[in-house]
Amino acid sequence: MKHQTPCRARQWNPEAGVTLLETAIALSVLFIVSAGLMSLATVAIVNSENQGHLLARTNEYAQDKMEQIVNLQFNDLVSDTTVFPTCTPTATTVCAPGSGLAVGGSADPTAAVNLYVDYLDRDGNPLGGGVVRPNNWFYVRVWQIDGLNAGPTLKRITISVQTGSSAGMRGEIPTSTLSMVRADPW
Repeated sequence: MKHQTPCRARQWNPEAGVTLLETAIALSVLFIVSAGLMSLATVAIVNSENQGHLLARTNEYAQDKMEQIVNLQFNDLVSDTTVFPTCTPTATTVCAPGSGLAVGGSADPTAAVNLYVDYLDRDGNPLGGGVVRPNNWFYVRVWQIDGLNAGPTLKRITISVQTGSSAGMRGEIPTSTLSMVRADPW
């Protein structure tokens, strides 16, 4: 007679490997996690461009325009500040009409006032002024000069710079505004 061995339950072998189903589930979980991280990375890149790069450039260009205007004589009402360097009319120099430090203008980039606005391209190169925006503009700079109630010897200068668009076309357009008070030294 033959000897029969009892039926044993199959034992798990740690070297048996992974099934195709287990691999598909693991890859699906990895894909879902990666997709979530990619959307987070996109938000980080857009914010970095808008708040890091573009906002820093608008601030830099506002400071440049402030320095240009502050260097004018307090009673200068004719220099063209829409160009750089500022064109101040003399007996031998002819300039386009300008506003100098005359009271007027606007600090709202969407409401530019002629003689108180200029444009820059994407690299910060000046494109001139006027209320008609050039085709390749990327930054608009506007300024406003207010006479203060403290008397005729004080003027407040406000400069606003805004980009033409933001990265990702979402959220607010990067804008910087600077303001200072200038006194007549004499």
